[in-house]
Amino acid sequence: MGWTNLVRHYQPRDWRDPRLEVRLSLIHGRGLIAGRPIERGEVVIIFGGTLFSREDIVAGKANE
Repeated sequence: MGWTNLVRHYQPRDWRDPRLEVRLSLIHGRGLIAGRPIERGEVVIIFGGTLFSREDIVAGKANE
């Protein structure tokens, strides 16, 4: 499957569980760290936004 017509619609905004914190990481500089316990299987992030193809980005559609 090529890049054409790959515009996908997700939730309009991201959501991050408030127990997650962006802090300094010894591995990669900054990291997403659990500030409080999280049970196995709990949803902690929902990514939102729109995925655009390269052609749409070059055409300026991502800025509309």
